[in-house]
Amino acid sequence: MPQRRLARQLILVLVLCGVLTALVSVWLLHSANAKYFATRRASTETHFVGVISGLEQQWGREAFSVKTRIESLRYLESRPRQLEALAVHLTSLGRSLEFPLLRIEDAHGGVLARFEYLRREPPKVHFRAGQESAWVFDDKGGHLYLALRVPIWLGAESGYLVLFKPIDHAQLSGYDYPETRLSLWWQGRPVASSEGRDGLAAALAASRRGDDPALIRLPWGGADPIEFPVLMVELTSPSLLGAEALVLPLIVGFVPLAVALFLVFRGRGVAGRSGAGSGER
Repeated sequence: MPQRRLARQLILVLVLCGVLTALVSVWLLHSANAKYFATRRASTETHFVGVISGLEQQWGREAFSVKTRIESLRYLESRPRQLEALAVHLTSLGRSLEFPLLRIEDAHGGVLARFEYLRREPPKVHFRAGQESAWVFDDKGGHLYLALRVPIWLGAESGYLVLFKPIDHAQLSGYDYPETRLSLWWQGRPVASSEGRDGLAAALAASRRGDDPALIRLPWGGADPIEFPVLMVELTSPSLLGAEALVLPLIVGFVPLAVALFLVFRGRGVAGRSGAGSGER
């Protein structure tokens, strides 16, 4: 009977210790993963806020640089205007030109010249008075463009240089960040992905998760979802620690505890039997 009682006590202590150890381990695992995820989300959001701001500044500087180069050539000031020479010059710049589509307009919006490195038709875009940039979606080609408008000197009057920057799959893949998936949304639907055309379906499926903390939505240029796109960043990084990380620590901690308790209770049992034997003698 004493042996059975000791065995039951040993089993009960082991079970309680095991449950307590497991609960503490799960809590520590959850806390570590939650802290890691919060840090990861904050750093990712900060990174892409900086990316958007940096790109807007870069494209603004490049637009001014293109305008300055065109004005310095004085092709637009001569009579008649040397538009063919201007086209040859722009073609010679090739892919070094940040804007593959551009056009030159007079003060009333009439098109004087155009350049299309990508062989695409520039979409129609309407600028309000004083507006320097606008987003426009080309329904035919399925591309989203940022259009920048800067004043340019035409000789007798000022006109406008309108430059188009496409934001497509290739563009987004260049902004990729470790363990993230990027998608650009226009008026409620994805139009570009860092994973190409196949990534559009994945982005759409991810968006259905609603307020999933793994999704970061950043307005690009303004808060109005009708006039400005939204960059959605999906965190694809796994947890810092998985459930398998608990197995080895539990085994390492549980086995010595079980052995120690067994030896303690066994020692008590032996001592009890020795005491009983001495009493009989």
